[in-house]
Amino acid sequence: MIQGPISHAKSEASPPLSEVEHAIYLTRVGRHREAREIYQRHHDSTAFGENLDLSLMLMLHDGLAAYFERGDVHAAIDRILRAQTLGLAAAHSEVVPLISAWLGHCYFNAGRFTEMVSTIR
Repeated sequence: MIQGPISHAKSEASPPLSEVEHAIYLTRVGRHREAREIYQRHHDSTAFGENLDLSLMLMLHDGLAAYFERGDVHAAIDRILRAQTLGLAAAHSEVVPLISAWLGHCYFNAGRFTEMVSTIR
């Protein structure tokens, strides 16, 4: 599964990002408790707020948890759009494409097709 890439990540920032990406996967498949434990560990770490991509991935997880746990696509869009906006403003985030893809997914599920198309361009 995804555990191999997590343990073999090369940079200092990679293992936390891979773990949060794994939490997103767990949220997607309904394993919310496990996802929340990973999320909380990284949210409480000193890297949160110091590592832009980690902070953005945690925001993405927040949005997807709103969607997959509570079924609130509008809250998901709000949180994920905020992550995308911050990532684009920073101009050097490596996770913006992933955030944009999920934002497009949420727009699609909300029936907001014009926004979906503009998000994935």
